[in-house]
This record gives sequence, C-alpha cells and structure tokens, in this order.
Amino acid sequence: MADPDLWVVVGRLGGPFGVKGWNKLSSFTDPPDNLFDYQPWRLSATRSEPPAARRRRSDAGSTTVSTPDITPHRIEQHRRHQGRWIVKLAGIDDRDAAALLAGRDIYASANAFAAPPSDEYYWRDLIGMSVINGEGAHLGDVANLLETPRNDVLVVQSKQGRTPDNVDAGQPGETLIPFIDQYVIEVDADGRVIHVDWQADW
Repeated sequence: MADPDLWVVVGRLGGPFGVKGWNKLSSFTDPPDNLFDYQPWRLSATRSEPPAARRRRSDAGSTTVSTPDITPHRIEQHRRHQGRWIVKLAGIDDRDAAALLAGRDIYASANAFAAPPSDEYYWRDLIGMSVINGEGAHLGDVANLLETPRNDVLVVQSKQGRTPDNVDAGQPGETLIPFIDQYVIEVDADGRVIHVDWQADW
C-alpha cells in the first residue's frame, strides 16, 4: 500500500475522447504541461467529486485525501486539442475502458517535486501549520490557501470566530490573511508555525 503522505494530486482524468482509449485531462500544475513530467502516474481508486476550485502554486498540487492505487499508469501519447489536453494511457484502447477512468485523480510522488527557493513554499507544506501573532495568540491553523490576482491568502481556521461579533463566542471561524511580507513575519517550516503581524480581532 502506498503511503498517502508521499502522494500529491496533480490532475484529473475527464471523460473519454473519441473511440481509441483517449481521455480528456485537467492539469492542476503550473504550467499545466508539467503534469507530464511526473511519470508514471498513479490514479485514485474511485472517482472524485468535482472540486469547487483547484488552488495551486507552482507545482504544489493538492493535498492528498486518499491513497492512490499503487499500480503505475504509463502515458502512451498526449497532445493539445482545441485548447485542452488529452491523453492516451497504456492498455486503455477503447472508449469503454477510457470511460472507466473518468473522474479519477492523478497522483504523483511528492519526491518528484524540486525543493522551492528559500523564500517560497508549496501550498501543501503550509497547510496544517499553526498561525501565531506578535502577542503570542494562536489564531488557528492553515486550512487552505486562496489564489488572488494580487497575492496568495492564508485561510486560517480556529475554534474561535474572528469577527468582532463572535471573537469571544467560541464559534468556529475563519481568518483570511494575505501571504505577503507586510503580514507574514516568518515561516518556521521545522516548527510548523507561521508568525504573523495580525490581531486576533481583525
């Protein structure tokens, strides 16, 4: 059985294309064609629910929520067609076989990703880190990140709300903190802590 900590979702197979075993393909890497560098692929054992949005940074991929099928899948061919990628996997030779793969997430080994520069981070590595402000208050843990035109944003979840109306009410809440130098003082990767200049009641 594959260790789920070693696998990252980098794409998803879509429905069949034509009758010769090709599938449509969505890439979650940036740039999209980096997806083909991470071979062989492993696929999720079952179809995944369509994501509301795929959030990406470089080749961070998505945090894995299930263990992929350990069977490797080799790419025979891939190409662009009308603005999107299509792919032909080895052993998938007709439309029916391709249809069985529709909706399967594509996993790549986390070891295949190059280490980011010292001042950059894969999203998957930030998720789960504790967020502490200058007063030592624990604002919560990073649940996800958002990509905006100006900068990335930390989505910090806490057992306490972070709006003025419920900050002391003990209700589940969410804080959005821009991931920029103005607010992020330090990322302690070893300690799994992000130090921020952010007040608990903002």
